[in-house]
Amino acid sequence: MQQGTDAGLLPARAIALLKRWVDPGHGLDAAIAGIEAGVACVESIFGTNIMLQATADNILGQRVMKQGMASGLTHGMIDGIEGSHQLDYSNFGDVTRWMDGVRIIADPEHPEGEISLSGDSGAIWYDPDKKTGVGLHFAGEDATGPLAQYALAHPLIPVFDAIQIRVVKI
Repeated sequence: MQQGTDAGLLPARAIALLKRWVDPGHGLDAAIAGIEAGVACVESIFGTNIMLQATADNILGQRVMKQGMASGLTHGMIDGIEGSHQLDYSNFGDVTRWMDGVRIIADPEHPEGEISLSGDSGAIWYDPDKKTGVGLHFAGEDATGPLAQYALAHPLIPVFDAIQIRVVKI
């Protein structure tokens, strides 16, 4: 039996339980799940030793990174901090929605490939120097080529407010 790349080789098991979510009609596509008992969890961002310390506002020109399930480690630069982006959710049993978000383009100093691929949704965009989370990845370009390279992320502070998350420093 062949499994998907994100399913791994072990039999399926519950690893988290959905706790809260935001109705997409409110301009956010976000949810939070609680890790099930007995499931090992690493607090650093996958593939790095970075542990986020706080959330922060987005800054035009800010250099950010994310670890996407499909795209891997990507580097970006915020080139738009306010906007609404039309997304078609009809393939997922919903309608076309306007989503609030910032736009992130590929960082010219790190042109490593696709900045956004299907499967990256839910990844956190972060400032690696300040160790702050700034965005929740929810979409990206639907064309190919260097001029079409962009990602969309909800500003993290409103997302955390909407799903009632607070950052606690340990």
